[in-house]
Amino acid sequence: MSKDNNIIHIAIVGKPNVGKSTLFNRLVGMRKSITDSRGGTTRDRLYERANIREKEIYLIDTGGIQFARDGNIDFLVDREVNKALIEADLIIFVCEKVGLSNFDYQLVDNIRRRNKKVVLVVNKVDSGEGDLRDFYSLKIGEPLPISALHNVNIDKLISTIYDILPSPCIIPKVRYEFKLSIIGEPNSGKSTLLNSLLRNERVVVSEVPGTTRDIVEENYECDGRIIRLVDTAGIKKKKKLKSTAAVFSLFRTKKSIQRTDLCFLLIDALRGPQKDTRAIYKIIRENNKACIILVNKWDKVSGLPMESYKKRLIKEYGFFQNTPILFISALTKRNLDNAMREVFRIWENYTVSIATKELNLFLRDIRRQNPPPPLVKFKYIVQADIKPPTFVLFVKNKKNIKEEYIRYIINGLIGGFSLDGVVPKLILKEEEKKV
Repeated sequence: MSKDNNIIHIAIVGKPNVGKSTLFNRLVGMRKSITDSRGGTTRDRLYERANIREKEIYLIDTGGIQFARDGNIDFLVDREVNKALIEADLIIFVCEKVGLSNFDYQLVDNIRRRNKKVVLVVNKVDSGEGDLRDFYSLKIGEPLPISALHNVNIDKLISTIYDILPSPCIIPKVRYEFKLSIIGEPNSGKSTLLNSLLRNERVVVSEVPGTTRDIVEENYECDGRIIRLVDTAGIKKKKKLKSTAAVFSLFRTKKSIQRTDLCFLLIDALRGPQKDTRAIYKIIRENNKACIILVNKWDKVSGLPMESYKKRLIKEYGFFQNTPILFISALTKRNLDNAMREVFRIWENYTVSIATKELNLFLRDIRRQNPPPPLVKFKYIVQADIKPPTFVLFVKNKKNIKEEYIRYIINGLIGGFSLDGVVPKLILKEEEKKV
């Protein structure tokens, strides 16, 4: 049966005997509004249509993962499981508390290449608690301990799934690598930049038409890579929002920032950044989005060195030194090639994966250069996720750590690992006492 693209598909994947089918049955059995079921092309794939708190989904149970002699992931995951991964909008990756195997890492690499949302669960943790530090090495998010058999933390899993699902519960199927939103005040040159980029590449795949306040999205090909360009309406001050359409424009622009991966923040070189520009930049950083500042209309500026302008942006307007600043002309296409090269460089920073050993060497240097507050003891640090790079620092007495010291560590991560254009996320986790 062909896929219904109007309904979210959630695939449960993992190596054999981790409890995928038990979790599938638990989730399906708890739903009171199952409307129908359908079998896959083989007995290895099973679908159930259900509701997650009034959000309609298809839950996919996967099986039939076969181990190959050479250990190659292309052979480890069979055809039917790969079909489920392709169909899925959200993946529940199931491990078990006994630990990770090389197969887990290979399967995660397969999933990561598909750029899908993932929820990591550690099954067969009957107490709902356990030592999960090894599971951070998968770098697909915070591990959630559950017991599918004994119904432990299943409600928490359902809440996690619910929060990820969009409303209405539809995810468009697109084939782009990441989203790049063009953000800025009205008349800063956002639409001109979009048009200039698209004319250069002559790739217009799908447009979302509407009024001038609508968000316009286009697929754009550059050096064989496809990204999604998003042209947003300008944000105006709230006191100037006199119409419902303007208020909706503000709301959608903020939503665009939240849903994007990387932002071009445009500044009119002649006007300079306004108060609204600072507000936009704050929203970008608060949402941990990658960012490049583009000073547009530079072709109209004379007698002013770029470095002087850049220093002023950092000193007077509060832009961070690790945020790249480029000078362009969207109209004449000046420096646009460099801007796109910078996009892919910052994207690499946004998706960087740092080895645990390197992180803990960094932590050692942090302790030496600026020791933590009294009674605070750092244990270790691991990377838990990407987009943005997310790190978990296990500490003793985290309540004694002030915000200034947390910022010091984050700035250390940015400088130590050259994370230009990125705002890493740092999570402090109290080290559990060993019984």
